[in-house]
Amino acid sequence: MKRLNIRLKSKFMLVFCSLMLLSVATVLTTSVYVFHRYEKELYRDTSLVLNMSVDSIEQKLSAVDTASNYVVMGNAVQEMGCNS
Repeated sequence: MKRLNIRLKSKFMLVFCSLMLLSVATVLTTSVYVFHRYEKELYRDTSLVLNMSVDSIEQKLSAVDTASNYVVMGNAVQEMGCNS
């Protein structure tokens, strides 16, 4: 009876360890997949925000450039008018 009990215990441990290994592998695989998807979404969202920021900065710089041109041209025209 004791011998049967030892074999049963080792078989139970083998099944238990196999199930634990399968569970760990499943959790790791799922975690890798989820983190990969999260990283992809985070990269996409960050890229979108950065592109919108760059567009906004470009628009503001263009407005400053236009205003600077008006100021420079206005002064140049005034100077030419004073020299005449």
